[in-house]
Amino acid sequence: MIGFLVVALVLTALACVWIFVPLFKGRIGKDGAPEHGQANLQILRDQWEELENDHRTGAIGDAELAEARAELERRTLEEAALQKQVTMIQEAPLRKSAIIWAVAGSLMVLCVAGVFYAVVGTPSAFDPKVATTEAAEKSHHDFSPAQMEEMLNAFAAKMENEPDNIEGHMMLARSYAQVGRYIQAGATYEKILERVPDEANILADYADLLAMMQNGRLDGRPMELVGRALQADPTHWKALALAGTYAFENQDYAQAEAFWVRMKATVPPGSEIARSIDGSIAEARARAERGASASLGNPLPE
Repeated sequence: MIGFLVVALVLTALACVWIFVPLFKGRIGKDGAPEHGQANLQILRDQWEELENDHRTGAIGDAELAEARAELERRTLEEAALQKQVTMIQEAPLRKSAIIWAVAGSLMVLCVAGVFYAVVGTPSAFDPKVATTEAAEKSHHDFSPAQMEEMLNAFAAKMENEPDNIEGHMMLARSYAQVGRYIQAGATYEKILERVPDEANILADYADLLAMMQNGRLDGRPMELVGRALQADPTHWKALALAGTYAFENQDYAQAEAFWVRMKATVPPGSEIARSIDGSIAEARARAERGASASLGNPLPE
């Protein structure tokens, strides 16, 4: 018991050093952490918007939306809490009494931890049997890449026996894409299109996947699918976004602006995505005006 208590006190001391030493330096962390958190939150927001759009178009049902919503809300809350914590730590100013509080806090933690553990501690927690039990319990909540791969393969096998389950095959294709198995994702989309050839949501998603496989280029098959999607639904936001991007990359700025104006009409006014679209529209309009002015021999300043 005495030996274990010594080890516990040493580890507590190391934890205090890890926590309080940064106070001596006047800052903690790097600027990249909040940016990483913002990127993660943007990914979650994009996934949420995609889920809502899928539900509006009927690609997923109410039950699937509710389940996906709960998972995204959990992940968003965790990411937001982490980002807020990192930001608060990075922006916290160094106080004149930081060193005093650090030393006093370290001593207090050591004393309280030692006394408390001596009274209610459980040294048996280091027993290999206990550790094995805890690891088994944790495995119910955390999945390794191999387990995720096994689950995905099992889901794919299940879908082989349900060729008419369009929603299930859509989920399979997106799952393949998320783990980087683009070839399998494309093959799944092809099977879906054999049964549902004129669904705008499927066509736009497949076009996006093919563009990703072509290093972001929309030439060829992706734009063919985008055209079919817009024929099926002229207001489909993702198809309009891809069409506008293709026009912009080919310096057809007036056409890009027209696509993005139509796209903006499909999103909530004043939303973040609406403001982003406004920026794209303004850029296309400015470039179109510079091109028109240059053709008249009076180029506008950059």
